[in-house]
Amino acid sequence: MQIELNEIKTERLILRPILFEDWQVLSIMYSNPKVMKYIYDGSTFTTEQAKNRARSFSEHWKNHGFGMWLLTKQSNHSVVGYGGFRYFENEQPEFANQIELGYIIDAPFWGCGYASEAVCAFIQAGFHQFNMKRILATILPENIASQKIAEKAGLKHTFDAKFSGLLHSIYEANKPE
Repeated sequence: MQIELNEIKTERLILRPILFEDWQVLSIMYSNPKVMKYIYDGSTFTTEQAKNRARSFSEHWKNHGFGMWLLTKQSNHSVVGYGGFRYFENEQPEFANQIELGYIIDAPFWGCGYASEAVCAFIQAGFHQFNMKRILATILPENIASQKIAEKAGLKHTFDAKFSGLLHSIYEANKPE
């Protein structure tokens, strides 16, 4: 894994911070019901919601120095998905100032190992580049594939919590001492 400023190169991927201009590619993923099945309540997002997310991701980088990366294949620069970190915002008080790891992989790239590759890179960057002490992932209980990816990357299921009325399994990794 190679890290340059906020860009990361893995074996097959280039991860770079999301910019507002990426809203169109995000919008394509967000409009696919298969991709959104395990995201929040499973609803697809409108174009305006995609723009708001891209704006939010870009601002998170500016405000905190870390955030969500766009994932592209090194071989042909196809967008595979996105993922990375964000602070929990406006959610349950016990999650205040906690960092959440999340990602979305576009359907054509499912089953290719890109999610595992990216999540491992996120965790390494989180602990070593951004000096995070604890990383959480919230996964719907029926999303078995994401649970396996989290476990493969070293996160452990620690408890369950409700967000917006939906039960989530909380996975956690702590920085090795």
